[in-house]
Amino acid sequence: MIRPRNGSMLLEVSLAVMLISVTLVAVAQLLAVAARQHDEARRRTVATRAIANVTEQMMGLSWDETTTERLHDFTLHTTTASSLPDAKLQVEVTDVVDPRPAKRIRISLTYQNTAGLQVEPLSLVAWKFSPGGTQ
Repeated sequence: MIRPRNGSMLLEVSLAVMLISVTLVAVAQLLAVAARQHDEARRRTVATRAIANVTEQMMGLSWDETTTERLHDFTLHTTTASSLPDAKLQVEVTDVVDPRPAKRIRISLTYQNTAGLQVEPLSLVAWKFSPGGTQ
């Protein structure tokens, strides 16, 4: 003889639907976090490439042209500036005389992350030595 289950099937289905719903919500949140992290990584890559490009342009200048005043004329490419909200490029040139005449070029870039907060500056330091060893 088969006994009636008295609604236990309804309870099992309700529990299964609840577990599936919780799992789907958790997966959706993980996907949102992954998308945000991907966007942050993309912005950091764009910023790193921008600093490298600016550094390469600066290293192509002559010894006499490599001054803080001259390097303030450098700006970010419009595509880079549109990819990095509130991007600010800073350049600092320091003359060093010992042990060999050189110029220390520090390029920093700050921008806003996806949350709208200013990120710590990305910096690159390059050294340019005087031609011929003396200047």
